[in-house]
Amino acid sequence: MRKKTVLLLGVLLFCGCSDDDTRNPGETRDTQDTSSIEPSSDSNTEEPANTDATDTTVDTRDSASTEDTGDTSDTAQPCEGIVDFEDPNLALALFEEVGDLTAESLGTLQEFRLRDAGIVSIEGLQCLHSLTMLDLGNNAISDISPLTNLTNLTVLVLIDNQIVNIKPLTKLTQLTKLDLRTNKIVDIQPLAKLTQLTDLYLGWNQISDLGTLAQLTQLTMLELGANNITVLSPLGTLTKLKELYLRENKISDVELQILSQFTQLTNLGLGKTQISDISPLEPLTKLVELLLEGNQIEDLGPLVSNSGIGSGDKVYLVENPIDCSAQSSNIQVLEARKVRLLTDCP
Repeated sequence: MRKKTVLLLGVLLFCGCSDDDTRNPGETRDTQDTSSIEPSSDSNTEEPANTDATDTTVDTRDSASTEDTGDTSDTAQPCEGIVDFEDPNLALALFEEVGDLTAESLGTLQEFRLRDAGIVSIEGLQCLHSLTMLDLGNNAISDISPLTNLTNLTVLVLIDNQIVNIKPLTKLTQLTKLDLRTNKIVDIQPLAKLTQLTDLYLGWNQISDLGTLAQLTQLTMLELGANNITVLSPLGTLTKLKELYLRENKISDVELQILSQFTQLTNLGLGKTQISDISPLEPLTKLVELLLEGNQIEDLGPLVSNSGIGSGDKVYLVENPIDCSAQSSNIQVLEARKVRLLTDCP
């Protein structure tokens, strides 16, 4: 501990950071460990731990200077000599990673992870121009403008921060995986040009308009849980989807019909979406996990009609108004196929 304290003091002197805002990286918020950005197939819900999905407070702390474009390249500090970091915890972590805080050394770093460190400002990261993977999940970041020109990034994880404005991501067209879960995002239009994305995580935000996603036709994994989504038609172009999670959105039975065309789906999450008619799921014969808990489903016939649902496949139907007696024959058929069926029936 004494060694780390001495090192921190040295970094503060080295980079000119103030120690007034220094936080102990060991003092973390109680959030899930999401070291992998893939949702667990063993869980019957894709919800991030300790996330209040009903929080609709909009954080407006984004810099006014980036409100229109998010591009601060004209005002950002030059990347030469010793790079100045506003956040001492970020400075310390980078110092430990590369040995100094010179632009030359930082410019060689290709991967960087720093979770649960109380990071507020990422000023200075614009000098890490060789980064291909950046994970800053579970911090307190609101302004991501320093990421504007990190165009080598292919993987970016910003889960559980305080982000509203994602315009600084507009030019990151090499991204293939992007995790923005558990922020305060409403507008996803800045993602329109990120057409190389295959994995996109947007759950636990305040998104209602999915129009932008129609352009992201390479997506194979899309997570949209706990937003304000009612219309699914923009997803019609995403025919490569293999995983789709829509938990805790208000999806009507009419809107659900569009899912019948997603015949490549292997994982589908529709928990707590208020649906009752699951007949559009009959053609989805490649499903191996189907999450339907907390809905208004009574008839299990469409699951029996789906010839692809069989041995080892998981179907979760708890908290639905199923008449166990009336549906007993359908339940028996599914159990005979060795489907891992979970209902409230005895």
